[in-house]
Amino acid sequence: MTASALVLVPLGLYMLVLLGLGLWSRREGASLEGYYIAGRKLPSWVIAFSSNATGESGWLLLGLTGMGYAVGFHALWVVFGEVMGVAIAWLFVARPFKEYTDRYRSITVPDYLEQRFRDRYHLLRVLSIAITLSMVTVYCCAQLVATGKAFSSFLGFSYGAGVWLGVVVTVFYTAVGGFKAVAYSDLVQGLLMVGGLLLLPIVGFAAAGGWGEVIGTLQAADPNLLKAMGSHGATWPGVLSAASFAGIGLAFLGAPQLLTRFMSAASGGEIKRGGPIAVVCMVVFDVGAVFTGIAGRALFPMLDDQETVMPLMSAELFPAVFTGIFLVIVLGAIMSTVDSLLILASSSVVRDLAQKVFGATGGDTRLSLYGRLATVAIGALAVPFALEEPRVLFWFILFAWSGLGGAFVPVVLCSLFWKRTTLPGALTGMATGFAVTVAWVVLFKASYYDLYELIPGLLAGLAATVGVSAPRRSSRTFTPRSEGRRPGEAAATLARCLIDARASPLLQFSPHSSPCPRRRKNSRTTCRMPTTRRPTTRPCPGRPRYSATRSVTGTSVPISSMPTCGRWRARRRGCQCRSRGTPTNSDPSSCWRLPRRATAPGSTRSANSGAAWSIRGCRRRSSTACRSSSGWATASTATSPAARTPRC
Repeated sequence: MTASALVLVPLGLYMLVLLGLGLWSRREGASLEGYYIAGRKLPSWVIAFSSNATGESGWLLLGLTGMGYAVGFHALWVVFGEVMGVAIAWLFVARPFKEYTDRYRSITVPDYLEQRFRDRYHLLRVLSIAITLSMVTVYCCAQLVATGKAFSSFLGFSYGAGVWLGVVVTVFYTAVGGFKAVAYSDLVQGLLMVGGLLLLPIVGFAAAGGWGEVIGTLQAADPNLLKAMGSHGATWPGVLSAASFAGIGLAFLGAPQLLTRFMSAASGGEIKRGGPIAVVCMVVFDVGAVFTGIAGRALFPMLDDQETVMPLMSAELFPAVFTGIFLVIVLGAIMSTVDSLLILASSSVVRDLAQKVFGATGGDTRLSLYGRLATVAIGALAVPFALEEPRVLFWFILFAWSGLGGAFVPVVLCSLFWKRTTLPGALTGMATGFAVTVAWVVLFKASYYDLYELIPGLLAGLAATVGVSAPRRSSRTFTPRSEGRRPGEAAATLARCLIDARASPLLQFSPHSSPCPRRRKNSRTTCRMPTTRRPTTRPCPGRPRYSATRSVTGTSVPISSMPTCGRWRARRRGCQCRSRGTPTNSDPSSCWRLPRRATAPGSTRSANSGAAWSIRGCRRRSSTACRSSSGWATASTATSPAARTPRC
């Protein structure tokens, strides 16, 4: 068998495996949720390898190896940044994000953001679609460029033929199998990448004469290759250069193609088990790629294109069959990202734009068919741009990576960990982060020692989100226990918290007066409820004054015996629990905002009192009491009590 045939055998087997995975997974793609997040059924190993393989892509085996070749040990800052980014994402972001998206039944990241901020006009969704499609097109283009380079370097194919072959295979198994095929193909590709990046640097250092010979060769060629801070040393430019390399890992905290992996996990336990796997996998990926480039610099010091060092080493140091295996590894790294980007862009077009914005109707079968067609169209759209063959693949991919990270990371982090984040703040932060990222590349990057654009973009997005949200009060409290429930559950929970089973009280807020918040010693309750209609305590400064009474059949009675849920306040949109407290005769999850119109079928009512319970949010209007048109709930023993809306 000739050498070229030996190279093609592993490639042919790999293509057959991918096509088989696509056909095996096609049943899961019958529904929209199955097509885009595999029905939320993936195990820990799959999501760990899929997340890392998606985040690394052809940039790992062509770009990062080339960076190790060009700057030496200075490239280890990339390893530090990416390992820290992956560890923080799996430790702090993954499980809360999984919990919230499961409660919302979100399929895409814009789904989660829209429901988190109650964006009724789809502003966040439309902005997310625009950013996602623009950056995914650039990203896919860069990955197809890497495909063409791989076929050209390993097999001598023309660049254009390599691009077309890669896109046809990737689009086929992605469109047929959906996200399940993507995730399991990422697992196969990730295992191949681990094996290749363990073997290649070891063989490379051995061929160069060992560690001492490699260090001596680099010292003679350029002493800066051995410095951790690069050619600038421990100076301000050197610090900025190291920060730029380490900042690459920041996008792991909120890039949408990675967050989708957390959504597709079978449970929070799978995420907990997948975290250590992901971190170890990332260490092997990045350290192996950097040291492959360093060994290649010692072996081939005069390369014209530094990004071809990995294909050249595999061709020179291994038999022909191993050259085919390393070609498969490179293609696996590329395709593991392209398929994820195609799924992400398809979900933006079908789920976010067609179904949610324009209200496209149809069953899951029809919508999943639209998703497959969108996958094919987006893959074809990226091909003409890829045929232009941008030369420096490393920076081209990093620009698309930073665009997605600068737009989504600030908003996702604030939505998870800062309950006062508002819709205007999220919109401003997303737009600002993306705009600053692009503007930095175009206008400022060369003037600040090539500081990586994700860093100023992310900082600007965080500052804008916090700056716009801080002066406002969020329209509702956001906690894991209080989100994602149906309106009936909300009212029933509030009933259990505020109403005992022996009577049907009326908790009514009126703009007369209320006590100022007082924190009691060793107590989580921060505001006392008055026991009379007109309490004598002084009013709270700077806010509308309210009083609360418990009324049964028209008679005001003290409410000191009623269970409390922390500090309550009445607002125009209903009653709200500002802090999670523990009521005396209910569960801790009962602190929860009452929806606008909700019934409480599970609540009780005294047969003799003739009064149903209700919550009425009131606002101040001149000096008269006004019953607001929001926040009214009724319940009785009837099967379907009608919700009422009092008017002022």
